[in-house]
Amino acid sequence: MIRTDDMLYIISQMNSPLLAVEGNRCVLVRHRKAECLRCAAVCTTGAISRAPEGGIAVNPQLCIGCGTCATVCPSGCLEPQNPPDEALFGTMAEELTEGGAPVVLTCATAAAAAGTRPTVECLGRIDETFLVEAVVRGAVSITLISGNCSDCPHQRGGQECDAALASAARLLACFGRNVPLQKLTLAQVEPQQAASALSRSDNPSESPVPLPKPAAEELSFQHVQSDGTLPHFVPQRRLRLFNSLKALGEPCQQTLNTKLWGQVSVDTDICRSCRMCAVFCPTAAISPYDKSDGSFGISHRSALCMQCRLCETICPERAISVSDEVSLEEFLTGKQFRFKMDPIGWNPSAPDSISTRMARYFATDAVQDPQATNKPGEMAERRAYAQKKEAARRAARQERKQ
Repeated sequence: MIRTDDMLYIISQMNSPLLAVEGNRCVLVRHRKAECLRCAAVCTTGAISRAPEGGIAVNPQLCIGCGTCATVCPSGCLEPQNPPDEALFGTMAEELTEGGAPVVLTCATAAAAAGTRPTVECLGRIDETFLVEAVVRGAVSITLISGNCSDCPHQRGGQECDAALASAARLLACFGRNVPLQKLTLAQVEPQQAASALSRSDNPSESPVPLPKPAAEELSFQHVQSDGTLPHFVPQRRLRLFNSLKALGEPCQQTLNTKLWGQVSVDTDICRSCRMCAVFCPTAAISPYDKSDGSFGISHRSALCMQCRLCETICPERAISVSDEVSLEEFLTGKQFRFKMDPIGWNPSAPDSISTRMARYFATDAVQDPQATNKPGEMAERRAYAQKKEAARRAARQERKQ
């Protein structure tokens, strides 16, 4: 089994000048059982892969800086550098200084055919954050001009671009905004429209040399905090998108169906109250609570959930599920939803305690806390309750094996 320090070392070897990596934000570093490899699944050149020793490896000779990996990364640990996000968003903001203008972007293939400068290497780089912020800044339409994605060796980027356009349209529809968002091939647009696309360079004579990679974040062990959880962070793109949605005003729908945020549900019948989900949650979307009145459990905020699904993966009882459907009221207000749990502790009289299980196993009432006082029939009720929970756990374990 790979050690955490080995995994951190592997990720630190990502030296592509086209891709900045914040290794401590990678979900694979967060927990050894994490299964997220979305970046590798969409990598258009095979530059990102799981290393033989475990973790992730990037081949800088293959990386073209298309940015598709950053679009699908839930934790925001990847950022393309040709151009960086701040430069790309800055160019868009300058174009929309006075608002009320169309926004046009091109990929490298389309720009080369049109004889213009590209906006990005691949349209897979454009995500919901860019699209929604452009609308907030006053874009009356957004057109993405591509080559023929079906024949492009990087066609996965085109597929992710289509998904981002559809997702952004759903987000805007929740707030009553019907701004045209479309992706067209170069053959479907007029030459002057392609020429008006945002450029990643103000000087067309400059060669498309990528900007230097910023200093890498120092990789380190994640030390447990005073509340028993690992350090938290909020992906910059998600925060930026959340602020843009807030700027759109009051929503006209009650729920939001999205792959960007999630709503956690906990089956308290099979949950063992270990709260490991809260310990490893990267953004504190799941957090523990212990009140003076004895209440105990976890709380969840959908506004912080980035759908990494780490909680689903590491839950030993598979008691957690994450839904794509989010309440807009809870999302926009940051409301917490609490799941009350049974505190972990030594209580021999509890229905699911070891002594009660032994009593059930030996079919006797003798194995119990000597100081416990039981009403007639109480042990039978305990046994029935314990049997029900044990059956649910066995069913969950069986389903997990399948």
